Amino acid sequence: MNEADLIDEMALLIQRGEASVIVAHAGIMENIEKGSGIRPLYDLYSAGKLEGAVVADKVIGRAAAAILAAGKAKTLFAALLSEDAIPVLESAGIKWTAAQKTDRI
Repeated sequence: MNEADLIDEMALLIQRGEASVIVAHAGIMENIEKGSGIRPLYDLYSAGKLEGAVVADKVIGRAAAAILAAGKAKTLFAALLSEDAIPVLESAGIKWTAAQKTDRI
């Protein structure tokens, strides 16, 4: 599966409420997590699962973007993305797309 199709599939699961964060490597969704806040993303970071990953998440603010940067994620889809998160993602070289953007989370 190419990355664009993978992101579309991941985005659909997020938007349906079937997951709050999804991590994929090599075109395969490896972690599908539910939870609130940044805890599910932080747990994936702590487990070393973000490096080189395609990540889809419900809500990404500046703190979540910093976790993605520290974890060396490659690509992000966010259902809702804070404008404050964009410079953090871009400085880390993380490609991103968002269904919706907001000033602050």
